[in-house]
Amino acid sequence: MGVDVTRRFGTHGSFRQNPGRVALSADEATVSGHVVLERVQARGEVRFMRARLGGLFSCAHGAFENPGGIALSADGITVNGNAFLSDWYDAKGAVRFEYPTIKGDLHGMLISKACL
Repeated sequence: MGVDVTRRFGTHGSFRQNPGRVALSADEATVSGHVVLERVQARGEVRFMRARLGGLFSCAHGAFENPGGIALSADGITVNGNAFLSDWYDAKGAVRFEYPTIKGDLHGMLISKACL
């Protein structure tokens, strides 16, 4: 079961490290506002699987590293705003964004329609 966060969840400029394992997990979280992961540096998997967000999802200028594994996983995420994945792509490892529900726009140069 996920956590409930009122307003906003942000980790602006933070550093998370757990190489080869989960560095940050927000699976099944409910956030009434925005999720802002701007300038985050993560070594290990960052997870937002089946999370429900009331606002936008932004990963601008982040660096996600999990070589040979999944760097960012957001399968089944629901975003009631826009999702910004375009100005951050420094990922070493797979990026999974399968079966999302995005009620706004998806801004991401490297996201293929096969993942949606």
